[in-house]
Amino acid sequence: LNYGVPPENVFIIPHTIDVEWWRAEAERHRADRGGVRARWQLNAHDLTFVFAGKFVAKKYPLDFVRAVAAAAAAGASVQGLMVGDGPLRAACEDEARAQGAPVRFAGFMNQSEIAAAYAAADALVLHSEETWGMVVNEAMACGLPCMVSDRVGCGPDLVADQGTGDIVRFNDVGQLAATMTAWAGNRGRVLAMSERALRLSSTFTPEVAAEATAAACRQVVGRRQSKGKRARAAARG
Repeated sequence: LNYGVPPENVFIIPHTIDVEWWRAEAERHRADRGGVRARWQLNAHDLTFVFAGKFVAKKYPLDFVRAVAAAAAAGASVQGLMVGDGPLRAACEDEARAQGAPVRFAGFMNQSEIAAAYAAADALVLHSEETWGMVVNEAMACGLPCMVSDRVGCGPDLVADQGTGDIVRFNDVGQLAATMTAWAGNRGRVLAMSERALRLSSTFTPEVAAEATAAACRQVVGRRQSKGKRARAAARG
């Protein structure tokens, strides 16, 4: 619309994942949540934030470590689980040790494994720059509320005004830590956001995307047919 495209030519087709698969996998692992948490030496009672991505500069993994450290130092019952690998992993581990941050490192996990990490966690943090951020879809399908930066593309669709999480300023570790602290102090809100995230994920499915694509095609074909009929009628006239 901003670039002048008529509203009738705009079709919303959501980014999707296999929601049912993710949901089933998370439920399977959550049945032994204590054991899953113990796998990474996670405290059973602390609010657990998960980072899932490559340990590279554009993902800002050090922001996550520093925010968890700051929240914990302020007295919040929080901990972090970092899933992934990359050139900044050693720096993140060094930072966690230096600050005494309650952060555990799971290493690389492929898609068939990572649902276990979501099941162990209470919320996802994506404090980077993303055109979309499919990990948010994955986490919400597993029932996790999400904390994303204002430079994450899916924020307006999946988080803002949805009651499924919070949007924080990009590269603002202080605000990220303060938001983590606030969530840890209001578990009721976290649970409510979790339930809404799970519901919202059901509207970002392959079936919804397929129907939206088909509707767009039907509308375009219908217009073309109508235009053709008008042209033939004018020619006869």
